Amino acid sequence: GERQGSVRIKIFDQNGKLVKIINNAISGVTHWDGKDSRGRMLANGLYHYVVQNTVQGKTTFEKRQKLVISR
Repeated sequence: GERQGSVRIKIFDQNGKLVKIINNAISGVTHWDGKDSRGRMLANGLYHYVVQNTVQGKTTFEKRQKLVISR
């Protein structure tokens, strides 16, 4: 059968700096705690995230979305 791809989510801040990567994400299951890769809570504001699906090392799907953190 067809090999299942892996989904990676990359989260970027307002300046385009990568702040967090979530590997092996599962739709409707994976939760993010709002912290960066060093475990610090990210400030309120506008972020972007990119969802990438990779099958056998090739990115087959990529979608960019906006994300607002408001606590």
